[in-house]
Amino acid sequence: MQIHAPQRPLRVSDADQLIPKVLLRAMLGLVLITLALVGYAVATDRPHEAQVHTAAVVKSMLIEIKDGPDGGTRITDMEGNLLSDTSRKASGFLSVVQNALAFERKQHGITENPPVHLIRFADGRIGLRDDATGWKINLIGFGQDNARVWREIIDG
Repeated sequence: MQIHAPQRPLRVSDADQLIPKVLLRAMLGLVLITLALVGYAVATDRPHEAQVHTAAVVKSMLIEIKDGPDGGTRITDMEGNLLSDTSRKASGFLSVVQNALAFERKQHGITENPPVHLIRFADGRIGLRDDATGWKINLIGFGQDNARVWREIIDG
C-alpha cells in the first residue's frame, strides 16, 4: 500500500506574497524622516561630520614596515636605521597595521615592500600613507596608546 503526501500547490497565492501594510508604512516613514533630516541639514548649512582630514603636515618620513626575525614587526627608515623592533608577543598594533598594509597591497597585486609615509599633522594626528596603493590610515583613531608607538617613531 502506497501512501501519498498531499499535493501542495505549485504557486502561492498573491495574497500570501504581499508585504504587510504596517511594514510598508514603516519603510515609508523611514524614507520621509531621512528626507526631512537631510533637508534640514542642507537648509541650515550644517557642517559635515565626516570630513576628510585637512590639517597641515608637520613632519613626514619614509619608513619600511617588515616582518621581524621572530615574527614581530620591524620598522626602519630609508637608511636602514632601526626605529622599532618588537617581538611577536609585543608587536600588537604595529602588527595589525602591517597586516592591513599587506592585505591592501595584495589586493592591488603589489608583491614588493615599498616604503610608506609616516606623517604627523599640525593637529597632533599621526597617519600612514602608502603611495603604491593610495591606502591611508589615521592612527590616532585606534586609541592614544596605539598612536603613542607611532608618535615615538616619528619623533625619534
